[in-house]
Amino acid sequence: AQRQETGSEKATTPWTRWVAEAYYLNKEWKATAGGQFVDMAASKHVLHSPDFNTLVAFEVPRLHAVRALRGRRPRYSLFGWWLRPGARAKGAKSA
Repeated sequence: AQRQETGSEKATTPWTRWVAEAYYLNKEWKATAGGQFVDMAASKHVLHSPDFNTLVAFEVPRLHAVRALRGRRPRYSLFGWWLRPGARAKGAKSA
């Protein structure tokens, strides 16, 4: 868990992941190149192509995957998490 020090007491606050995000930077991405984000939480899987200037955000934990790339073209994205104060979920591992 990440910790934050505040005030003269140096209190610590555990943080937990709340929302994950992936922001895609791929211009003219073709579906045949693979690399799609697969949302596996619903009964029918939903694909999100890593197209330029798109954002996928979801509450964690959530069952998902990323399809393998085909070819030599790189797939660019920025990813991260929004955090909130709280104890880590049972069974969660440290980052």
